[in-house]
Amino acid sequence: MKKVLIMAAAVIWTLLAAVSVPVYAAETSTSVAGTVLKTSTDVEVHQEASETSPVAAALEAETAVLVTDADAGEGWCRIQVQETTGYIRAEYLVPLSSSEEMDLEFEQISNNYHMVFNEVQQVQKQRSQTKMWGAVIAALTVALFAAGIIPVIKKNREDEKNKV
Repeated sequence: MKKVLIMAAAVIWTLLAAVSVPVYAAETSTSVAGTVLKTSTDVEVHQEASETSPVAAALEAETAVLVTDADAGEGWCRIQVQETTGYIRAEYLVPLSSSEEMDLEFEQISNNYHMVFNEVQQVQKQRSQTKMWGAVIAALTVALFAAGIIPVIKKNREDEKNKV
């Protein structure tokens, strides 16, 4: 679990590091592909590069998206957001160029990572304590059983000797 969280943080960190080079969505060259940008307003993600295409999702303003194809035709960009892949107009994409925004985003990711890491450590500690207490309870149960059964066995042996 810890390795998965570290890998997820590394992927997010890498994606956010890619935004340090300012690239504008209006430039519809393939150099924008692979860049993380954000939406400038609420926008609909279409299944195809057309206004008449069915809507795959609706994104709120300031949503970070990964541009997978910057020149998808006539001012459209192919983007990916979590599980959703689709097309939006390039004019609705702006760079994450503000250093304050990036610092805030890095800080939020770092805080989330540390929070998750601490929770994982807490769960592992609780699991370890649970195992330890389980062993203690098992040992006490065996000791109580032995303390109760041994005198009974001795008494039965004495009773058998006395009968003979």
